[in-house]
Amino acid sequence: MRVTLILLLLVGSLVSNAQYAPESAVSLGSGGAGIAGDFFWNGMNNPAALAWTEEISAGVGYNTRFMLSELSDRYFMVAYPRKDNGGTFSINVNQYGFSSYSLTKGGLAYSRFFGPNFVAALQFDVFQFNLGDETYGSHTAFTFEGGSEYKLNDKIRLGTQIFNPAEVELSAYGNEKIPPSIAAGCALTLTEDAVFMVDIVKEMYRPAALRTGFSYLVMNTLAIRGGVQTAPFSISGGAGLHLKNFEVDFATSYHQILGVSPSISLMFHLNKQ
Repeated sequence: MRVTLILLLLVGSLVSNAQYAPESAVSLGSGGAGIAGDFFWNGMNNPAALAWTEEISAGVGYNTRFMLSELSDRYFMVAYPRKDNGGTFSINVNQYGFSSYSLTKGGLAYSRFFGPNFVAALQFDVFQFNLGDETYGSHTAFTFEGGSEYKLNDKIRLGTQIFNPAEVELSAYGNEKIPPSIAAGCALTLTEDAVFMVDIVKEMYRPAALRTGFSYLVMNTLAIRGGVQTAPFSISGGAGLHLKNFEVDFATSYHQILGVSPSISLMFHLNKQ
């Protein structure tokens, strides 16, 4: 029964995660929203977010979908901002699955300001799909994605992201392609410590998904988050401890049939004064 469940989840998860951008604990705790965010981990939602980064930063994370290790995400990201508006270079690597079924994505991105309130980014991606047997073996595909953010005023930030517009082929077997997707989001700063975010994400061949969430920072140290997303429907919440050069975030989402999916991410500022 466990093997059957895993296989069914894997098939469904591949379809819904062909873009393969796993949610960090920061994003998951806020309902998966973050297209218009300006935090380090929002760079996994939209590479343009890393243009706002001022310190060299690195992070790692781990998600366990529905408490099954076979459906886990492992990822890390590094951002290197250059001085004098030289932009931010970043790399990220994500791996999903286990030895007999895995999908790995590596990304190299460059983001920068174009004017005082507009940032944009371009990211080149490589995918490797591995079935772990001699018949199907592994397959590699290359694609790209891009994003932008616009700070309308001190309260509102807008974001957009597009992924894989060429719909590249992941595997020759069954003419399997990586579905393109587009997304738009808005981040509303309610107070100095509270932010509300809403995203709409449309992946080809699937219904549009709505993702909403909030983040509230208590005494500049403890972050509290909550959110809801659709397609499929789930609710989520999380918390984070933010120190001078180190941040640790926890989150979990809940699906009424499949259960909970916990997540943890760690982030380090390498040159923060």
